[in-house]
Amino acid sequence: MPQDLADALRVPNQQLTLRVDPTSFDFETTQSVEPLQGVAGQEDAIEALRFGLQVHAPGQNVYVRGLTGTGRLDLVRRIIEQIQPLCPLAQDRCYVHNFEHPDRPKLISLTRGSGREFSRQIDHLAAYIRTELLPALSSEEMRAKSQAMEAEMREKLDSSELEKELQEAGLALVPIKTGNEVGTAIVPLFEGKPVPPEAFEQLRQEGKVSEDEAQRLREALAGFRERFEAFSSQAAEVQAAHQEALRNLFENEARHLVGSRLTAISKRFPGKSVAQFLNAILEDVVEHLQFLGGDEGDPTERYRVNVLVNHQTEGCPVV
Repeated sequence: MPQDLADALRVPNQQLTLRVDPTSFDFETTQSVEPLQGVAGQEDAIEALRFGLQVHAPGQNVYVRGLTGTGRLDLVRRIIEQIQPLCPLAQDRCYVHNFEHPDRPKLISLTRGSGREFSRQIDHLAAYIRTELLPALSSEEMRAKSQAMEAEMREKLDSSELEKELQEAGLALVPIKTGNEVGTAIVPLFEGKPVPPEAFEQLRQEGKVSEDEAQRLREALAGFRERFEAFSSQAAEVQAAHQEALRNLFENEARHLVGSRLTAISKRFPGKSVAQFLNAILEDVVEHLQFLGGDEGDPTERYRVNVLVNHQTEGCPVV
């Protein structure tokens, strides 16, 4: 460049200094001035950054480059807070007992932030089952129902007519125990008291019972045998039906008491996986009623919920 042209384009030193008249400002100090938002002179970059954050596409990324100290991080944070970009909110994750395959826990996904509350509700349910269910099943109403069923069974097992006929024939119906089972048998009477067949045979050999009397009792016993077998078979059926009815009574009451609490939980935490877990608890309670309050351990321990992920924040977190 020619020297004369360079001298013509040269800027005087006094023009290179910015001079601001303090009287042109309408504030006393900068403490009362709102800070400038954004980066001055970078409108295109800011618009590109805003566009990149708002676009939802697979593999979408935003890379911000600039000199240290130019406010890159603050700029990105402010824009994210302003536009609040949408994102799929992660759910809470819990593991629960798998009643069919205990070695394979089941995963339950819940609404964000509700995992710990679900765990607390199940703990309350387990405490009720452990401490209050059996007393509720022993209420006056339940005792009255079971006593009525017992009376009905006794009425069906009335053997007074058969016992009267046996006594007239010189026989008696007595209970016998074989192992852990208690049954009934027909034995002869001697001097008005029932005696076992072995003792009666001893009496016959000693001459205390005549051969004619012994033969008559044997024939009478054979005559009652078919009727007695029919009575015994009927008694076994009646007792089995009574036990089944009694079991159904307590199981249905347990279903009602526990089911009402499960319904409240399912309304609060809707979903198929929760419903399946609650139904499994109900069936397990009914199946293990006899173990509640026993020494076999606490069957409600397997109802506990293991919360793996519990979110406390609302919206998309800015990390």
